[in-house]
Amino acid sequence: MESRIKIGIVGCMGRMGCALVKTVQDHPKTLLIGGTVNPNSKRTNTPLDGTDLYPEISAEVLFKKADVILDFTTPQATRDHIDLAVNTNTRLVIGTTGLSKQDLNALDVAANKIAIVQAGNMSLGVTLMQVMAKKMANVLNDDFDVAIHEKHHIHKKDSPSGTALMLSEAIENNHHKKEDITFTSAREGDCVGDHSIIFSNQQECLTLSHHAKSRDIFAKGALSAALWVMGKKNGRYTMIDVLNMD
Repeated sequence: MESRIKIGIVGCMGRMGCALVKTVQDHPKTLLIGGTVNPNSKRTNTPLDGTDLYPEISAEVLFKKADVILDFTTPQATRDHIDLAVNTNTRLVIGTTGLSKQDLNALDVAANKIAIVQAGNMSLGVTLMQVMAKKMANVLNDDFDVAIHEKHHIHKKDSPSGTALMLSEAIENNHHKKEDITFTSAREGDCVGDHSIIFSNQQECLTLSHHAKSRDIFAKGALSAALWVMGKKNGRYTMIDVLNMD
């Protein structure tokens, strides 16, 4: 019998953490070995949903046991996790948003020693949207203005969202510069995530939109990335690589 892939989840009690716990548990090829929470959390003595596993306070313990770590935390936490992954030779799947250019440079350096999948959004739909946006931007010239609208729950801190910035990178070319792309952000209720790209001129308007109904789509994407990265050499990959959409 083929052994299951051992997966650890940092930030396992958060919104995404809980979705990841369930998704990993439900897959026949993966084994949830544990997760971490902030030492100041009130849930340090609460088992992970649907398991008899209690969260680790020390991320290093979890990294040493895992084949792959799933990280949807904060930029500060992710910086520490990058160093831990290199030191323990552990693969990383990172969905943390709000990473700086310095953080991304650190990922490139770490990718010389470990395999990493990193994306601002891990859903199938948004990855396809990214590919389509790039094609649209290459066809539509600079007569078209570009606007990106995004909406998330009230607790989301980074703005524009990581997904919006990821989409803008796909659009940027000789016709469309980042500084010319208009961003608008809204924070309402428990909205999982809405994104729209609008290309418009005086004659016509084209809109590309994605509406996330559940965080499960991000968890499923992260799990796909974890399964995929097991067989890859050291390097930094994206969900376009995972889903073979290039």
